[in-house]
Amino acid sequence: MTGKYEFHVNDEGRSFCDAIVAEMMRLFSIDESEALGRVNRLWRGVDFVADDLRYHETEEFWASDVYYGHGSSWWTNPSGLKPLPYP
Repeated sequence: MTGKYEFHVNDEGRSFCDAIVAEMMRLFSIDESEALGRVNRLWRGVDFVADDLRYHETEEFWASDVYYGHGSSWWTNPSGLKPLPYP
């Protein structure tokens, strides 16, 4: 584990995850604790290091995907969109 994340990250991964957390806080008006908890819940046990495919998406994409869930099809802006329950 690396500090606040419950998965292994290198410096680049940590910076990217920090940006995702910040974007979640900005987009959804949630606090850092909730944003970190959501990221950790999704990626717990999955290393985030060099050449990871997750870098192919933006921080905004991941913020929304973590918050709403991939199965929600959030990118189509469906009516009645609700975040995944937390915790």
